[in-house]
Amino acid sequence: MYVARHRQFVVKRMPGTGKQHQPRCASYEPDAQQSGLGELMGEAIVESIAR
Repeated sequence: MYVARHRQFVVKRMPGTGKQHQPRCASYEPDAQQSGLGELMGEAIVESIAR
């Protein structure tokens, strides 16, 4: 977690650290393999970058 300033101070989660949080924490994110997302990564999910 870190503190960012956007008009006010906001606590944010560092990308990729969701699995390190406790399951009852709002920032918790299960590992991709445990959530089923791991099987979809690669070809099934394509993220487009807005230009």
